[in-house]
Amino acid sequence: MRGLILSDKNFLFSETYFDRATKIRENITILNQLVKNPETKHILLWQGKILFDFSSDTPCLALIGNSHKFWRSSDNINIEHGSFVGFQEKKAIFYHNVPDWNEEEVAKLKITKFFDDSRSFHPALPKNYAFSELRSMMTIITRTDATILASIKGIYEWNKVNNFCSKCGSKISRTQSGWEKKCYTCNTKHFPRTDPVVIMMIYHKDKALLGRSPVWPKGMFSCLAGFMEPGESIESAVERETLEETGIIVKNTRYVTSQPWPFPASLMIGCMAEAKSHSIEIDKDEIEDARWFSKKEILEAINSKGAWWPAREGSIARFLIRRWVSGKI
Repeated sequence: MRGLILSDKNFLFSETYFDRATKIRENITILNQLVKNPETKHILLWQGKILFDFSSDTPCLALIGNSHKFWRSSDNINIEHGSFVGFQEKKAIFYHNVPDWNEEEVAKLKITKFFDDSRSFHPALPKNYAFSELRSMMTIITRTDATILASIKGIYEWNKVNNFCSKCGSKISRTQSGWEKKCYTCNTKHFPRTDPVVIMMIYHKDKALLGRSPVWPKGMFSCLAGFMEPGESIESAVERETLEETGIIVKNTRYVTSQPWPFPASLMIGCMAEAKSHSIEIDKDEIEDARWFSKKEILEAINSKGAWWPAREGSIARFLIRRWVSGKI
């Protein structure tokens, strides 16, 4: 499988804009010093939603300082219980989970959508600060913020659902500032999970094979994708998923690039593959629809959103589609 080296990856979550400083995670003394440092910045999460600053036309990640009145007015949150994220421009960053403060805000979370575009306001925070779902903000925020939030979102989701030892069933404890958990009954260590997913641009001559899930926004088509299975190579996963979802047989699979996808914790492995067959047989248990689109049709859809549109900006799918249409991959 041949790989391509790309230096202009214009999609989110994939750049290294901060120092993870992994050795510090286990040093309680240094962590206690950093969390109290007046230059340290704190990122707040509530129910998986992230605090953003909406005071300008370009919303950005809200960073709370140690002296902010929020810490004095929030009885249920201790600044010292945050999780260390790393350093950005030599300043430490921690994230904290904010407890529920209003039943009405919790009720809003029950709305079923592709993504939650609501905003939740905390009474102890500025009126132009609101908790918002990362998926709804990903096309607005900076690449720097997106990279940091991909790590935070992944760690948050993992900590939320992993509270018992998968080996003996005992309660597990948070260690390494939230980047690890340990079972003190059987001494098993647990680490954050990342799920590998192949996402492939399937093409034949000047046409690309795109599909859609029934839960996606109306009219959105994207590259086929699927989770890898144990003992499976990237090439095999691309071939299997394409065949299962559309009945199309592929050849000449090649790796292009990758993207962390924190919804909740996937690593999207972007590939190209050439179709050997062309007749589509959709598996309705896998996808809702799949079609062949010409380069001309895709370009028209990108430039003016009409009856259908190809993936979301910021996603590796949109990147693969754009690069293929322009002849760069």
